[in-house]
Amino acid sequence: MGVDIETYRGRIGTFKFASGVDVIILQCTLNFSGCLKAVGSLVFIGILLFMAGIEQNPGPTEQGNSSAENNSMVSYSRKDLNQPPYKNWVRAATGFRYLKSGLQTFISRQLQEQHSNILRKIGPAAVRCTSCTTDNLLPDHPSRTCRCLQKFRNKCFCKDHHSRRKCPNNFCSKFYDEIIFSHAEANPLWFNVDTTRWYDNFFEFAKCFVSTTGYREQHSVTEMDALGLLSIAINDLHIHDAIDKLDLFETARESRHEIFHTKSYEVTDDQLNTYIEEMIDVLQDTKCLASYPDAQQAVEELKRLKANQIYISEEDASAVMDIALEAIRESKHEAISDIENARASAIHDIDSRQDGKQIDDETRLTKRQELQAHIIEHYGRYYSTIDVSPLVRSKEIAIDELYTPLVILNENQKRHFKEIEHLYMRSTFFLEEDKYVDRFIRGISGYQCEAFFNNGNMLRNVFLTGEAGFGKTTLCKKLLSVWCNMHKSEEPSKPAQISIGQNWNLDFFQFVFYICLRDTNKESSLEEMVKRQLLHPKYHDTFEEILKHEPEKCLFICDGLDEWNPPEDMPKDPTTSLRLPLRNSKSNYVTLFTARSWKLDNIRPKSGEVDAMLDIKRIVSCRELIAKLLRLLNKTSNKQVTIDAFLDDVRKREKLQSLMKTPLVLKLIVCLWYEKQMLNESLICVYSDIIELFLHHATVRNNRDHDFKNDARHTYTCKADICPFIAKDRPYIRENSYL
Repeated sequence: MGVDIETYRGRIGTFKFASGVDVIILQCTLNFSGCLKAVGSLVFIGILLFMAGIEQNPGPTEQGNSSAENNSMVSYSRKDLNQPPYKNWVRAATGFRYLKSGLQTFISRQLQEQHSNILRKIGPAAVRCTSCTTDNLLPDHPSRTCRCLQKFRNKCFCKDHHSRRKCPNNFCSKFYDEIIFSHAEANPLWFNVDTTRWYDNFFEFAKCFVSTTGYREQHSVTEMDALGLLSIAINDLHIHDAIDKLDLFETARESRHEIFHTKSYEVTDDQLNTYIEEMIDVLQDTKCLASYPDAQQAVEELKRLKANQIYISEEDASAVMDIALEAIRESKHEAISDIENARASAIHDIDSRQDGKQIDDETRLTKRQELQAHIIEHYGRYYSTIDVSPLVRSKEIAIDELYTPLVILNENQKRHFKEIEHLYMRSTFFLEEDKYVDRFIRGISGYQCEAFFNNGNMLRNVFLTGEAGFGKTTLCKKLLSVWCNMHKSEEPSKPAQISIGQNWNLDFFQFVFYICLRDTNKESSLEEMVKRQLLHPKYHDTFEEILKHEPEKCLFICDGLDEWNPPEDMPKDPTTSLRLPLRNSKSNYVTLFTARSWKLDNIRPKSGEVDAMLDIKRIVSCRELIAKLLRLLNKTSNKQVTIDAFLDDVRKREKLQSLMKTPLVLKLIVCLWYEKQMLNESLICVYSDIIELFLHHATVRNNRDHDFKNDARHTYTCKADICPFIAKDRPYIRENSYL
């Protein structure tokens, strides 16, 4: 059967405008059984083929048509190169050669880094495997329909679980799942890849992010064209983190299609300028590409091309014509890929609607449980530990082993706090027995409040302030730990003490979403931040459904408001202050913002945006924190130091006692004393000793990095004058005085 290529491209090349409504209406009006589902798929393909214009007598054969296209292009190349519209088209097509050269190094380095990260994540199982292929590999994720990671299960290897087996080396199956996790649409293309080279060739897994076939025989980034590189950047979540404006890459890809799929092979001057500027914008992306020399060299070549300073020869015209002919073949593959995706989507839709239009309660509950399990696992992996010492980052332990409750008060409680503050001051300076701590706790407990409720009414916006080093982030981690433990265990456990002054009622919330505002990447709303930092794309629909139907069961913990800068293009909302993140949905979920005290003075939120203001005053018991810290330090060394020895030394230095109310500084002093077994009399010497210890650990940690000192010396060229009594016995301060 022959195919009219022009008709095929004209009708299927814009397949995105065919919505498939007829198919959906058909399946919505019938209750498909398993047998009828197959018939429905065949009918669906038949309708698509009819829409595409594939008929019994379509005209010229594909071979004949390709020959005609070749003759037409050669004719253009020989007689029309001097015509401005055609020459503009050749120049526009040539621009993608420079775009490719500018992207190659960037894409290659990102893929190598991602490949190494995945191998490290898989761990000891990451070994070379030559026994797994696309025909026999079974993914690591469960094979049941509701647990499939890929967007369309009928395109995932798990659908044929009876005829496949997991990797005997326990590597390829895990690697398969990691590729799905890394794909922006959770829909990799497996046709191009050779699974036997996944371990030792990063480019083989990179081909999963290309949107079309045709790259199977390519084995390096340098062999791939600009379209393939753009597709990888658009579909790879790891590369997204190195891109400031992803839409520029999508625009460049659309322009590439316009140029190579045109029938006229003509481009106006304005169109040419627009196309080249789009390529330049991609290569000047501010986050990473702007610092790549080869990308900027390509920018210069594109500027010369735009200014008509690059000679276009007959060979150049012939070369882009060959690419254009190949692009016509690509359009066929793209159209077939679109048909396959639409078919997979229709079958997926039929599967999901087979028992009715609405997802049943059991499936909805399963999805919510999966989402909850996902974030609990995420918090356990990334937010469940704390540094034993601020000076030794490698020593981390479970937060519950070191956390010490805080005194957290609202505006009304602060007035009562002043009446019993003297009890706290006496216990803080270690001058009295623990009975003062007990009396202080009893005094505060008499005014206990609910952090997220007021007289039974839920508070929508709660702000928690505290000075630097008072433990705001540590408190957030403790809240996550307590909530996770509540939902991991089926048996109710005794509530952990988080703070004095506030009851947190974390058992009320089914979902707690933690956002590190410092790590946001141009997101302007809380929902966008959660999706980017916490959730795989397959959980996005469930997340939005929960916010729509049960927002009151959701708590958003937004840590570090003072470290968040709103994006420049952030839309304005009359109900939200300029320096606060937006809410896409107007649902009544609870938000807890942490910030330093001065930040709220700068923001000056509206009265309707603040339902409660909480303030961290200090830790409840300094003795408890010191005892826990010394116990953990003893475990990591051969020393056996008691808290009494430390307290005896501190009582002799009254000036140090004023620093003890800040947990971070207290930890520094304890660690300094633990290293030296003594403390200096003056504060300036104590501060100098802390800096000396910081520099010592930094030097030890980077002793194999030859660029460490050189980079610092090039950055700081002015050497400071150090007081002799400070420099004495502090070699690292002397050596690094240029800092």
